[in-house]
Amino acid sequence: MRKLIKIFQNIFQKKDSSPSILFDREIFLLTPLDAMKLIYKDYRARKSNQKYSASQNIIADFLQMIYFFRAFTMLPIVAFKGNLISVPLDLCTNQYAFSYGNKGWHWNIDLTKQVMSRPDVPLEETGYYSFFQNINCSSYTELMTFHSTGLKQSLPKMPFGSFPWGHFDPKIVIDPCRFYDRSKDLLVWYGTGSKINDNFIKEFYKTVALLKSIKLNGYNLSFSKYQFPTVVILKNNNGKVRFLNVDGAHRFAVLSALGYDRIVVTLYPNRYPPILEKDIENWPYVRSGLISRTDASKLFQLYFILNGRERMNS
Repeated sequence: MRKLIKIFQNIFQKKDSSPSILFDREIFLLTPLDAMKLIYKDYRARKSNQKYSASQNIIADFLQMIYFFRAFTMLPIVAFKGNLISVPLDLCTNQYAFSYGNKGWHWNIDLTKQVMSRPDVPLEETGYYSFFQNINCSSYTELMTFHSTGLKQSLPKMPFGSFPWGHFDPKIVIDPCRFYDRSKDLLVWYGTGSKINDNFIKEFYKTVALLKSIKLNGYNLSFSKYQFPTVVILKNNNGKVRFLNVDGAHRFAVLSALGYDRIVVTLYPNRYPPILEKDIENWPYVRSGLISRTDASKLFQLYFILNGRERMNS
């Protein structure tokens, strides 16, 4: 926890070392007690929603107690290490600067809202499908800038899989002299006139299922996993902060569509170190000269400027 508090002190420039300190705009670490309250609330919610026969109740209660005990012992440990924080959704974004806040636009949030208003809506009639049908981006740079032709033409074409800082996952081996390229995997989404395929159908039904679950039970974690979405911190030289989701995109989107304004997330600073603009000279692509410091900064700043709406109808 001390290490994470030190990271927060550096990012938010606070000196108090209390684990429940309010850092900035209601971004705060959760204490072990906070974590246990979450577990208890979850347990009570699930108990109240159970509809089993007498024999099923015995088995269900036994399994619930096992999961509850496991979560009750594991999650406070995670909180004690300082890995759990509560953040406003307005500060959360995805890898391409589509915000999860109520002022932004994200295709999964739009899809969720459409399903809420029309549960039987066909995939082909959703804004989600229309967005990917009309998009034509062959690179990371294009997806970040297709709302501005001038900006797109002025920046180097970085392939999908690369970011101005390199990558947020240290497990990805970066060659400083060559952009990391995942275009083959991602062009099925962002290429010209993307067609309905297994990926689209899977994403559609996953979002619909999660929406039904959260509407029925509230945002309750799975006892067998007790996992919160993981984020990495981005901070620019003006002191602005964003939380980029590493996973849990559907949870972010559904919670936002349902009107939640906060989300509990996990930080793993050893695996996903904060990405700070002040370190830009040490970013691998900048250090090697593959991308200029100015261009890297322009791309990085987009995470603090864009929210997705500017590209919704571009």
